[in-house]
Formats: sequence, structure tokens, C-alpha cells
Amino acid sequence: MLQNQNQNSYPNRNTKSCCSFSLSLFLFIFGLPLLIIGIVFTAISSDIDESMTAEVTGQIINLLPTDDDTYKFEVSYIVDGKEYVIKSNFSTDLEKKGDKVQIRYNPDDPSDSAIIMPRFFQIVGKVLLYTGAVLILVSLTIVVLTLVSIKKAKSRPADNVADFTPERVEKGTDVYDSYTDQNGKDIDPWDIE
Repeated sequence: MLQNQNQNSYPNRNTKSCCSFSLSLFLFIFGLPLLIIGIVFTAISSDIDESMTAEVTGQIINLLPTDDDTYKFEVSYIVDGKEYVIKSNFSTDLEKKGDKVQIRYNPDDPSDSAIIMPRFFQIVGKVLLYTGAVLILVSLTIVVLTLVSIKKAKSRPADNVADFTPERVEKGTDVYDSYTDQNGKDIDPWDIE
């Protein structure tokens, strides 16, 4: 009976490990795309070089369709009476032909320029990046803690139930099994949880 009780505790341990790994996998699968999208948004929004210190307002002159329902666009801007054109490095479906867009450029070389992404995209990119990173870190932490817990559980003997070798004892007309722990101390089977 006691051996069965000890063996029945293992499925609970395995169930907890399985749930921990499932939660970890869910967090990882959910966090990875967020992290990737956040990296892309952040990379696009940080396309502005340190040498691009001047800013000008440009106008969208052309929409360039992409494979999906979005498009890239070309923006015309004027610096010192000369017109320059820059192509967006990101796709959108929010901008229209004729819309105004902020451009940052290098005053020494106005053709060296970048479109300033709307503040919304910059914030969304950072939120996605940090959320994805946190979810992945939590996922990895759960895996490590679960593995440590499993290793500890396997390395320590079960409480009061190591090496049960019942000994048949007869006292008068009563017959019962006597159990001892590792140290030879008698164990009352009804006290073991």
C-alpha cells in the first residue's frame, strides 16, 4: 500500500512538469513573433543616421504595390531648391498619395535621407520588442526551474519511504507488516502522507 502511495505521487510531479513545459512552450511561441516584429519595427524606425540632423516635410508622390494589400511609397522633398526622391523601406496601407511625411537628411548630402516613421510605429515596435523579450525570458526561466525541480526530485529519496521491505510480524494472534526507514526506525504506515 505504501509503495503504491509513493508511486502515485510521481504522476503529480510529471503532470506539473508537463504543465510547466506546456506553459513555457506557449509563452515562447507567442513571444518569438512579437520579438521578431518588434525588432523589424525598431530597425526600420532607427534607420536614421546620426549625420541626418536636418528635417524637411516631403510629399508622397507615388504608391508602389507589394505582394499583400499594402504598399511602399516614394516621397519627394526639396532642399535648397533641388528636388530629391526617397523610397520607403516599410510597407503600409495608411498613407495616401499627396500625404505629408517628415524626412530627416544629412545637410552635407541631402540625398542621404530617411523617412521618419510615425511615432505610433516607433512606440509599437518597442512595446512588441520588450513584450516578446520578456515572454521568452519567462519561458526560459520556467524551463530552467522545472528542470532543476525534476533533478532535485530524482536525486533525493522519497520522504520516509526509501527501501520499504515489509517484515511479517506475528504477535499473539495478530499478523501485520512492519516497515522501517533507511535508518532502521519503525514506520507506522498510517502516518505516511
